[in-house]
Amino acid sequence: AAPAAVVGVVGTAAAAALALESRTTLGRRLTSPLLSFFLGLTLRSLRILPPMHPVYDSLASRLLPAALPLMVLSAQIRPQRSVSQDRRDLSLMLLTFSVCSFASCGGALAAFLLGCELDVPQGVVSRVCGCLTATYIGGSANLAEVALDSGLSNEGGILACLAAADVLLMCFYFAGLKLEIFHGQCERLVSS
Repeated sequence: AAPAAVVGVVGTAAAAALALESRTTLGRRLTSPLLSFFLGLTLRSLRILPPMHPVYDSLASRLLPAALPLMVLSAQIRPQRSVSQDRRDLSLMLLTFSVCSFASCGGALAAFLLGCELDVPQGVVSRVCGCLTATYIGGSANLAEVALDSGLSNEGGILACLAAADVLLMCFYFAGLKLEIFHGQCERLVSS
């Protein structure tokens, strides 16, 4: 497919996601990044978008790194709070991060053992588990870095599947966080 056509379809999907976010309740809850991801998956499944294209690499290397700073800049600033409230929130965040990091490592160990039982080569299983642990503890950029350092990036099919699975799982995770039920439960947990 021509690069201009792929850029046009991807841009239209992003614009549609923004429109859905601003005009529908479901769109506001899911947010445009999740909607654009699901639209992209749908367009790929319908074979409107190709599975691989140089445009995707260009978008991932140029636009994706700007997403986090833009998200942080658009975050709502809370009114000034006391130092004790901030310390409590930071302590809770550190505790949550630590528990989740240990859980990610435990999950990676369980996946490694399961992979070995399924006769997947240990070298592949250990590199895949390392990449997934790195991404869940430190973010998607760590997936690419660990894949590069471990040599998994030379096995494009495995890395592409890992990256897609990582993004899909994070979409479900963030969609769950955006739901009002989760939001209310988290607020009650933090305020108690």
